[in-house]
Amino acid sequence: MFSMVHRLYILVCILLMQLFISYELFLKSSSKKLPIDQSQNFQVKHCQKRSLSSSEKQTPYRTLLQQPRVIKACEGFRAASSQKYKGNFNRLFSGYKLVQVHTFFSSGQTLPEELPALRSPMITCMITNPLSNNPKVRLFEESISLYKKLQKRPSSLKIFPPTSRKPVCFLGDLTPFGILQQIEHGEFLREVYSHRLKNTSPEKLFTIQTIPEKLQYQNSLAFAVGFLTQKQFSRIHVGKSLPDFASRSMNKHLNCPKLNMHSSQVENAINSGQFIFKEAHPSTKRLVSLFNSTDIIKSSSLEILQSTLSYLCNKISPVCHKDKPCIRITPKGLTETVRMTDSYFKNLIVNPLFTEISKLSTFPALQGIMESIHNSKIFFHTYSSKLSFLLYLLRTLGLTITERPVSVSHFIFEVYANSEGSKFFRILFNGEDLTNKVLSCKNTAASFSNLCPLSILNNFITHGIFEQFKSPTYTGACE
Repeated sequence: MFSMVHRLYILVCILLMQLFISYELFLKSSSKKLPIDQSQNFQVKHCQKRSLSSSEKQTPYRTLLQQPRVIKACEGFRAASSQKYKGNFNRLFSGYKLVQVHTFFSSGQTLPEELPALRSPMITCMITNPLSNNPKVRLFEESISLYKKLQKRPSSLKIFPPTSRKPVCFLGDLTPFGILQQIEHGEFLREVYSHRLKNTSPEKLFTIQTIPEKLQYQNSLAFAVGFLTQKQFSRIHVGKSLPDFASRSMNKHLNCPKLNMHSSQVENAINSGQFIFKEAHPSTKRLVSLFNSTDIIKSSSLEILQSTLSYLCNKISPVCHKDKPCIRITPKGLTETVRMTDSYFKNLIVNPLFTEISKLSTFPALQGIMESIHNSKIFFHTYSSKLSFLLYLLRTLGLTITERPVSVSHFIFEVYANSEGSKFFRILFNGEDLTNKVLSCKNTAASFSNLCPLSILNNFITHGIFEQFKSPTYTGACE
């Protein structure tokens, strides 16, 4: 009896295999009749939510995952950036002691807006996905649980869950991959500053501030889990900051009419990639040509790039409705999309209005840093902020970028002191030392081991930051 059942089972398997092979041959023959050039940068394909098949892992996904920008976005501090710039962090300057670090960092990966022509993947926001087996993510959940029990101070922010408990992520949600990015960011900075951290007493070790938004609060907790031991993490207090990180003692959170009028407009330009200073996005025609569709005119190269990275980094294929095709990006199309996105940001950051908004937005924070340098005994100051704030800091100090920053970018302000008590600073953006490009620092680099006298920054904040405005004061520049 068993032998007969066994034979029937084998026969059924053979028949199923033959049916599958016939179906594959049918698909190949029918695909030749499709009026779509398979060599185009983008291909149209009906697809459902699923994990990558073995054939898809070979091409084009495997090729896409090997592209430099994708590696930087999906690997981050685990790969290229950490190895390339680790030497910049580990530098020791003879005769100078590192006394303070101020780190502004942006969010981990969030779900981008769903595009009409390029459907975003349905990413599960609950940590009941493949990342649940990652020990770092498990540690995050354990630490959050412990933190909720120990944090009883009324001044503490509400303790949010690590991620959304909804079945899928929605626009702006921090994805589980975004949490992992931020944890590894904290681990990376703990490693590069370990020589200084081990000699710092616990009460002087670490402080963290976040703007009053759920997303940034979650980012700050994930960073702290990576940066601190579990015991240290259980004792931290995440401070609720003002949106511009102004020092409360200086009461600089004044009403600024110019910011109220233009900041949301500039913020949208940063987040959406839609150019606000011209009638149309400069690469709109090129996008229409690549996609061979006018529907894409509603999307920017940045939105296409973010949507593509959201499924590449989470190792899933794009999701489409049965009645509507989705556009799948190819290696050549991704390269062109990256080029257009970078070109857009180069133009955006040097725009006069962008420069004005940058200085008005960062002036209170820069004054707050100067106050901390003189009054605070804490070594490592961290600020969970939006990407826009990092770009504002760069532009205020006269710095430009060559490419659109990836998720979990950081702007680091290091403070040094010599034996005479004089203070100096160094600027790092995503690990790259930009000190000699800040203000007039290049004129003093040879004299101070490539560090810049703090007096240069202090003079800029006090006298030079509002030179392009009609008034030399913050209040006057806001009008």
